[in-house]
Amino acid sequence: MHIGAGLAFSSMLCIAITIIMMRFLQNVYHGLINLVFGVWGALQTTLLAVALGVLEYPHDLQDALLMMATGVVFFMGQTFLALALQFEEAGPVSLVRTSEVVFAFIWQFLFLKVSPDIFRY
Repeated sequence: MHIGAGLAFSSMLCIAITIIMMRFLQNVYHGLINLVFGVWGALQTTLLAVALGVLEYPHDLQDALLMMATGVVFFMGQTFLALALQFEEAGPVSLVRTSEVVFAFIWQFLFLKVSPDIFRY
């Protein structure tokens, strides 16, 4: 019934743990942290997609380009997060990251033409 909320809560817990662990690893080169994230993510997603039978090629060039752009933006975000946690405590970094919600609503409206209302969210 509330699967989405439960998954979002689980994601929030994992992200909070990741932020604390990255802060603990502040002396490790940020590129190495991103390499581990990338290798683990690629391995995990490939295995799950094959196991669930949903692995397929993009339907057209636009889908492929959007997927690559998503990867680049995610990589940049992870790099900025790793660097921020090397120079700053976890609290202020997490506080700034809460603005993601506001940006998500604004960009959803601008790019997807979905307007948030009180009954939808």
